[in-house]
Amino acid sequence: MMFQMSDALTLWIIPMNIGLGVVCAEGGDFTAGLDMPKFFGPKAENWDLRDGTIDVFALANRCRKPIVTAVQGIVYTIGIGNVLAGRYCHCRDDCRFCQMESKRGIAPFGVRTFAS
Repeated sequence: MMFQMSDALTLWIIPMNIGLGVVCAEGGDFTAGLDMPKFFGPKAENWDLRDGTIDVFALANRCRKPIVTAVQGIVYTIGIGNVLAGRYCHCRDDCRFCQMESKRGIAPFGVRTFAS
């Protein structure tokens, strides 16, 4: 999913007549978090940024166009990172936010560590 989001953001920045992007989820929840073993540990997958693509975490090749992140329902871990990587956030009144890494003794990573 991280590669798909990166590809979508990269394609979106090319047309000059599109000035604003919206990232939203389909369904009742934005994200239930991430699959921890895919990101950490001996079976972790390589999710390094590919050359020339936008970094979903906004740490390397950041999207310069404004992004609105529209969230609803559960917004856990990686969803919070997506919100902070964008410029604006629209939250439905049923949002529940949780930083799951800290409950597991893991420091939050990505844009959540460096967001200003």
